[in-house]
Amino acid sequence: MPLRPLLLIALPMLILVAAVSDAAAPAPPGAPTRKPGAFATAFQTNLDYDPRVDLKADVVFVHQHGRKLEEIGASIASWKQAGYTVYRMFFIGADPGGYYTTGKHDGQPHQEIIERNAAGDPIAIGNRPYVIPDAGWINYLKTLIRRAIDAGATGILPEEPLLHAAGGYSEAFKRAWKERYGSDWQAPNSSPAVFFQASKLKAELYHRATTELLEFTREYAKAKGRQVQFILPVHSPVGYANWKLVYPTARAVQLPLDGYIAQVWTGPARFPLMHAGRERTDVFQQSWLLYSSSVNLLRGSKKPLYLLADPVEDDPDFSWDQYRKWYEQGLAASLLFPADGYEVLPWPDRVYLPGYSTGGKTPAPAPYLAELGNLRAVLADLAGKDALDWGETTLGVGVLSGDTLMWQRGGPQGSSVRSLQGLVTPLLADGIPVQIVPLERAGDPRLLQRFQILLLSYDAFKPLSPDAHVALAQWTRQGGVLIVFAGADGYDDIPSWWREAGFNAPHEHLFQLCELGVKPAGRQVRLGLPRFEPHLAETKRVRDLSNRENRTIPIGKLAAEGQPVYVRFADAFPEDGWGSRLGRVIVREGKKIRADFKPGSVVEKLFLTEDLGSQLGKDYRFADGERSFTYRFNRLKPETTLEVDLGNQFQVTVAVGEPPQVKLRTTIASLKSLEVPRRYPVTSYPLLLGQPLYQIEDDPARGVAWASPSGQGRVLFCGLPASFGAETAAGADLVRSLVRLSAKRYAKMPYHRRSAWIVRRKPYVIAAGLTGRTKLRGVYLNLLDPEMPLLDEIEVARGEVAILKDVRDLMRGNVPRVLHATHRARVVASNQLVTEIRLAGPEGSPGILRLFPANKTLREHRAIDADGKPVEVEIVRQARTLLVRYPQKAKGFKLTLRWTP
Repeated sequence: MPLRPLLLIALPMLILVAAVSDAAAPAPPGAPTRKPGAFATAFQTNLDYDPRVDLKADVVFVHQHGRKLEEIGASIASWKQAGYTVYRMFFIGADPGGYYTTGKHDGQPHQEIIERNAAGDPIAIGNRPYVIPDAGWINYLKTLIRRAIDAGATGILPEEPLLHAAGGYSEAFKRAWKERYGSDWQAPNSSPAVFFQASKLKAELYHRATTELLEFTREYAKAKGRQVQFILPVHSPVGYANWKLVYPTARAVQLPLDGYIAQVWTGPARFPLMHAGRERTDVFQQSWLLYSSSVNLLRGSKKPLYLLADPVEDDPDFSWDQYRKWYEQGLAASLLFPADGYEVLPWPDRVYLPGYSTGGKTPAPAPYLAELGNLRAVLADLAGKDALDWGETTLGVGVLSGDTLMWQRGGPQGSSVRSLQGLVTPLLADGIPVQIVPLERAGDPRLLQRFQILLLSYDAFKPLSPDAHVALAQWTRQGGVLIVFAGADGYDDIPSWWREAGFNAPHEHLFQLCELGVKPAGRQVRLGLPRFEPHLAETKRVRDLSNRENRTIPIGKLAAEGQPVYVRFADAFPEDGWGSRLGRVIVREGKKIRADFKPGSVVEKLFLTEDLGSQLGKDYRFADGERSFTYRFNRLKPETTLEVDLGNQFQVTVAVGEPPQVKLRTTIASLKSLEVPRRYPVTSYPLLLGQPLYQIEDDPARGVAWASPSGQGRVLFCGLPASFGAETAAGADLVRSLVRLSAKRYAKMPYHRRSAWIVRRKPYVIAAGLTGRTKLRGVYLNLLDPEMPLLDEIEVARGEVAILKDVRDLMRGNVPRVLHATHRARVVASNQLVTEIRLAGPEGSPGILRLFPANKTLREHRAIDADGKPVEVEIVRQARTLLVRYPQKAKGFKLTLRWTP
């Protein structure tokens, strides 16, 4: 008996010390698995140390582009004095302010290395020209590295190595062509073969530059008796392909790097996706694809992987609310992948400091700053932890891609990213988390063993060697299911290893290794009909509406008797993004007006027969790049004319007659018969082995789609272009049907349609609404709300995301506990009488702390900063928790809470 009162007295006096560095609550079970040398969090800045942008990360990347070299050392020193580990970041592919190209570096201008397009125009963003990395440029970058290491930098990050598909016309590139190929330069846009060759050279130039800078960094650091990391920050290879940029990402990650940063910015994440013929912006789904293509480059390797999501955009025309929504979607996508660490924010000055035009005015609104602090603590907590629980979701489906996805974009007979999207968007619409898988890593079983079904189309990229096919064939024979879509494009016929080996296209070599009995001589291609004939086009580049005027097309004279006329509007120069702009449309029969409409009107819907991604403005429709739209006009008299208000870089083509179709029939109950528009080439082979899935109705001996055994696995072939899956509802259904059939019949795995993804990374839950509405029940903090309210239920609608913290386990017991806090919170003492927390973050930004008081009454609190001065803190009781609001202090402050039991 005397022992029990003694324990009751002693327990409150026991101080529990928790060294919870950079986390808002005790870490969940399982230690981080970050690789040696990896850091948890970092950010990049163009500023000297400023407490207002002191994000309390582990590492800062000092960028300082546009500043004099002698100023950069002082900037590095300022951050080191603040206690940071400092790395030096710089643009490897561009010259900010023209420092080198205008001669500010060595007194000699170097205009010849500036990238130029076919018109001779420099390729630049503002005053930052992109450059060909010749020996002089590489030596200049070595100067940057040398000075950074001398100033104390312990890491080097050459950012964004790239060249443009539209380039290849500068004098430096012409010299590089001569050196590489031993022949005179040829214009890249002269043929598919030359364009592919030029793209290869562009990739090699920056791979050589990256390799040489890596070797120099290693050698110089060794000479100084230092260890200096070399980390490569690069956009996703799919993102590069979307924007017609070139860099051999898969080849680069094979270098002995100390890390790789997968950069996903809001701009690239807004690149539109096409599904069932409709183009839309979905930042979450696009970010998912971009991250997957980067993550799978390094998954299973020994190199640290870091993920970046950007909470703002370079374009100041958007509101803070819009930035916030995009960032939440992009960050949620990043949290669905394991990472060794995170770059939590680039350019914090655009968010935290006054004087910028971001969002209309900076700094960002206080609620957004608080939310960023909430999420920054999440990233610090999750770095290095790779346990993800997807629940009942169909995992293990991937789409193969490769670096040469960038090599066919923007050239003659250039490929479309719809060839990639056509294999992914139908599955994403069904809630299947399909991932991009780099073909270059096919030889690594650690990656391929994660997938049971792989989709492949060489419509948009080509394998540089047959090596990957050996690994793919082995994976298939061991039980994998390979689904191959095969269109026909101009790059099938370029000088290549598959042509030398006697194959029409690279997939035929793969089929040979899989022992399918497919003979190249049996291939037959029904080419898409070039139905549309040129009629009107702008022959010069027009980047405004100076050429806007009414133009007349005699559609009645063009029509055959009783046949409809199709008029398609597209971009005359698809590589530069200015496109075709159509305003008012009038159909006249002599003096009589048969129709008069503006784009977007109810009347327009009667005529608009095809819309491939056009954009609708106020009384106009716009189609740039690969986008187009088509009107159908019927019952025309010879005198009928079409008057169109037209401007920009337009291309108008006309076709007459109903579009013919290829009819495909099937005997499989789960598949639907198809009518394929004749604009799509149809590839077929004689049916020799396996089960027919689709046959041409008027030629049933030929198989357009079939499934053949290969060892323990299966190969499914579909002789339609992959873009068919993006541009038509029938194509999207076909892709889903073939994957569903493969999952159930061959891979013996479930095919779960999902309206939302709900992924648990203890103690966090990440949810993304795909279709409809989904409710989650539990005890959560909503971390996308700046004040982190406690919720028992949350609903996620289509297009929305949620990042939640499950606090059920934390809200137990009789000792108060921190549930979550913005930026950095470290609990140094906790018991039934006192809780002591050290808090730090960017000076002056709002801080939020959510506490579980364990049914205790707060008797008093005290907040003292590093200089011994009091800090004003507001504490509000809300149901079962306490909400603490406070101003962040870069030097930190101590918050002491005393409780009454």
